[in-house]
Amino acid sequence: MSEHNIQIQQRLTFDQLSRAVDEATREVGGTYGRKVMRGYLRLKGVRAGVNQIGAAQRRVAPFYADNRRRDLQRQVNPQTYRAPHYGYNLHFDQNEKLVDYGVVFVLANNRVERLWQEVNQRVGFPLKYAFIQLENAGYFHRWDPLHLRAASLLGCAVANVMLQRCIGAWNNHSIPGKGVPADYIPYSGTFPVPDDALPSVDRAVTMYRDKGGHLTDEHTFGVDPLENNVLLKAFRDQCFWFEIETTYKGLTELANNVANHNYMPFQYALLRFIQLTIHFFS
Repeated sequence: MSEHNIQIQQRLTFDQLSRAVDEATREVGGTYGRKVMRGYLRLKGVRAGVNQIGAAQRRVAPFYADNRRRDLQRQVNPQTYRAPHYGYNLHFDQNEKLVDYGVVFVLANNRVERLWQEVNQRVGFPLKYAFIQLENAGYFHRWDPLHLRAASLLGCAVANVMLQRCIGAWNNHSIPGKGVPADYIPYSGTFPVPDDALPSVDRAVTMYRDKGGHLTDEHTFGVDPLENNVLLKAFRDQCFWFEIETTYKGLTELANNVANHNYMPFQYALLRFIQLTIHFFS
């Protein structure tokens, strides 16, 4: 069989598949149905049919499965959009995202670029719930620049973990009549552009401005009181990220908790950054 490139496929038992689905559900939460969950499992090297995956999901997370069946698991925007008059939609798009908290993510990923609804359900809205819950409890204030800095720093880091999972799952799930998006890459006729084929970011900015163009310089969101004290800032950051890894088991575990509606670890970590900053600044 080897001369014809034929390999024996080792099938998973239902118990093995259930354990894989359980692990994946702990990472991405309950918004992934059987088809997108199949893509996420494929990304992790686990292959199974959608019916088997659906059965495993009903076994390991019946609450999520039942909610999906009744269309109750879909994440919705926790912040109600209010328009002052009919036809007003100036800020509608921004209300869908986390700009107020300094968390902005961009998808340059073919089809996913046009699937913001899916991304918001699996990345934006869970984080937004965490922020608004903390804000309503009186522990987070958007008028405080330090709070905004903490929200942006930790929010972007956790959002990146959740976003990469979302992109990977989508790229590896099967689209009826189209196949798996990731399978198109080897045959798409595209290839990575060499580093020296295009100008660097700094050079491109200079060239654009030399031609009369105007750009806004990249800057941090909010204010870090320790920004001008290199030593204290470095020590604060070291302490904070050490606690993230030890106390909160890393950014991936924070993302796991947010995806499964357990916002407290993320909220405590955000407040811890604020506490450490105040401690070193005083």
